[in-house]
Amino acid sequence: MGKFFIRNMLHPLVMASVLWFIIAGVVSYEPFFNIDLQSVWSLDMHLVVIVGGVSIFIPTIVFPIRVGYRVERFLIPNHFKVCVNTMAILSVIVFFIRFKNSIFHPAILNAGDGDLKELVPPGIAGLHYIDLFTPIIGLCLFFEILYSSKVSKSRLVFALLFNLFVLISIVMYKISRDELTQYLVGFLFIWIVARPAHRLRIALLGLSVLWLIFIITSARLDENSAVFNHFSGGLGVFFSIFYTYTAYNFENVNKLVSADVQPTYIWGSLKFILRFFYSDEYDKNAFNIVMKDSAFFNAKTYLYMFYHDMRLYGVFLYSFLLGTCTQFVYYLAVNNSRFILLLATFLKPLLFMFFGNFFFVELTYFFVYPLTFCFAVLLYRKIYILKFTK
Repeated sequence: MGKFFIRNMLHPLVMASVLWFIIAGVVSYEPFFNIDLQSVWSLDMHLVVIVGGVSIFIPTIVFPIRVGYRVERFLIPNHFKVCVNTMAILSVIVFFIRFKNSIFHPAILNAGDGDLKELVPPGIAGLHYIDLFTPIIGLCLFFEILYSSKVSKSRLVFALLFNLFVLISIVMYKISRDELTQYLVGFLFIWIVARPAHRLRIALLGLSVLWLIFIITSARLDENSAVFNHFSGGLGVFFSIFYTYTAYNFENVNKLVSADVQPTYIWGSLKFILRFFYSDEYDKNAFNIVMKDSAFFNAKTYLYMFYHDMRLYGVFLYSFLLGTCTQFVYYLAVNNSRFILLLATFLKPLLFMFFGNFFFVELTYFFVYPLTFCFAVLLYRKIYILKFTK
């Protein structure tokens, strides 16, 4: 089994499962508990966590695939470049429309004055989808630079400038951990698959990513926040942030498991689709969806709604389906470099399962995957939509 994990360490499901159980082990360690906010895990809670972590991993065994990515360079077609350029220009336009009143005074300059997210202008209805897709456009350009068999200097400069824009807009203006993690883990994954000989450098960059997430999280909070004070001492502040942002997500699931809540069957997990047809019912909470919180920690792990809908059956079913979908995309990626771009977008929801369901809890998360699939298809020089034969 150890050899399996070593040989498959770049398999997203392997990384996700290992990280899931490591974090679950740390946050379930009772001496670390804040007795005012956390409660001891019941047997049912342990089963939920185990079933969730194992179920999403099972497809790697049920549907085995050869190890290793077939990395190849190819000529990037013009229709891909045109679509990427168009989206890049639109994202810059949307950014300036949204932040027109704070271009010279980004929210990050107010660090230490409470939650900076409150100072960020809200997204523009409809156009916010372009805004949210900006990190993926950055990944498309970075992918093009690494996998293209021919890159002009002007294209390289354009890609570098736009990726710099992505980072600046996220860190200084949007103060968005969601977009930052989506972009950075995808960036690192695309790089490490394309340049496996650079793994040490990429590992160091990965540590820098953790530090950047720490900085942006710190900037959003008041220094007296409970997030900083779970552990005392110098490094205690650093570990407090990572512990509280994981432990209380599990605690919210623990509260749900311990509560007498009626199953909601499909209404919680499939809300991102069903809301189009039952918006009034969701606004009135006609389906009795219960959201458990711990003080101001309101995030839940990815399986919260799965359990809310169908208990352990839901945890197993949805986790297995997510794992199967990821395994299929992995199969495409190991056989065709074009789909490494799509697989890179799966890294954020998989590696951050402890922080929420970033696959389809909301349409704003889900739309990224079919749209990125379209961009991966555009990497083919010829696209046949329909092919009729006599």
